[in-house]
Parts: sequence; structure tokens; C-alpha cells
Amino acid sequence: MTSGLWNNSEVPREDWRCMEVADLRDKQGAPPEILCEMCGSARIRFIHVMEHDNFDETLGVCMDCAGKMTGDTVSPARIEKEVRRKSNARDNWLAGHWYLSARENWVTQVGGVNMGVFPVKFQNGLWSCRIENKFFKGMYPSAEEAKYALFEEFWKTLRR
Repeated sequence: MTSGLWNNSEVPREDWRCMEVADLRDKQGAPPEILCEMCGSARIRFIHVMEHDNFDETLGVCMDCAGKMTGDTVSPARIEKEVRRKSNARDNWLAGHWYLSARENWVTQVGGVNMGVFPVKFQNGLWSCRIENKFFKGMYPSAEEAKYALFEEFWKTLRR
């Protein structure tokens, strides 16, 4: 007998919608111990967040259960592959070729584009970032968080 929800008659079996697929790995690289709520057995790193019109809660499920719940086994795999690709790119981004400039800014070049993160003047401990001469308005509590924000913006430009 499984510990998941497939055997619960109050839980719909089909016509679910996937609202999001997210990487549960924290920024230190260790995946949390999360099990699929539907089958109760699959360990999840990439969680498919599912909703249904006739069920009050969202469920976090594995790719296989998402396919069964939506009746579409192709889309969950395709979406998870893209989320995995982005996650791997983010990991490589931080491990990339960053160097400390003379002004004590962290700088990198990607595809001929100069980018950097820097301490915010008069805001001790906060960091911001830029792509070429486009400066971000956001402030971040660490250089690493600013690098993550820079990655997110750069990733958007790659997707256009």
C-alpha cells in the first residue's frame, strides 16, 4: 500500500493543471527530502505544483504523477527538462569566471557582454548589479544574491 494520495477517493485522478515546476534544491546544493504527495514514494527535486477545480489544495508531485494527473506525459517531462537546464546554468553561473576588479566589484564576461555586481554606496552590506551600462534598481544582502539576480535577468535575455 502506498502512502500517497492515489488511493484516497476524495482526490481527483485527472483534469489537474500544472501551475509551476520548481527546483527545490537550496543554493547550497543539497536537495531537501521531499516525497511526491500523490504516489508518496518518489523523492522530488523538481516539484510539479498541481491544482484542480474540485480540490481545495495544491499538490506537489513528481513528473510521472503530473503526467498521469494531467493526462499528458510529454509536457511535464519537457517542462522539467527546461527547469533542470536553467538550474544547471545557474550553478555554472556562480562557478563561472568571476574576478574582483580594482574597484572591488565582481565582474564577468559572457558572450562578449560585461556584467558585474558591486557594493551599494551608502548602504553598508547591500549589493546591486549591472549588465554593461544598465544598472539594476534592486539591492541584495550579498554578492552571491546579486549574482543570482544578474543570472535571472541574463537568462531572460537568452529566452527572447
